[in-house]
Amino acid sequence: MAKNYFNRYVWLVSLIHRYGYITLKEINYQWSRSSLNDDGTEMPERTFFHHRDAIQDMFGVTIKCDRVKGYYIEDSDDVAGDSIRNWMLQSLS
Repeated sequence: MAKNYFNRYVWLVSLIHRYGYITLKEINYQWSRSSLNDDGTEMPERTFFHHRDAIQDMFGVTIKCDRVKGYYIEDSDDVAGDSIRNWMLQSLS
C-alpha cells in the first residue's frame, strides 16, 4: 500500500512539474489514463488534497494553486534533478 501511495506522489509531482501549471480537471484527465489507476476513475478532490499535503510533509514539495493558471510546484527548480523519483527517494532517506 505504501508503495502505491509513493508511486502516486511521484506521478503527481512529475505531472505538475512537466506541465508547469495544471488544473484539477486536467489532473483528473491524466489520472484517468494513468497506469496507476486500476479502475479508470477520476481522483476525488479530497484525495488530491490529501496527496498534496502528504507530498509537502514527506518531501517538502509545496504544490500551490494560482486561481487563473492552476496548480504548480513552488520552487520547481529544486525538483528538476535527474529523476523526480530518485530525488523523492533521497529526500525520504
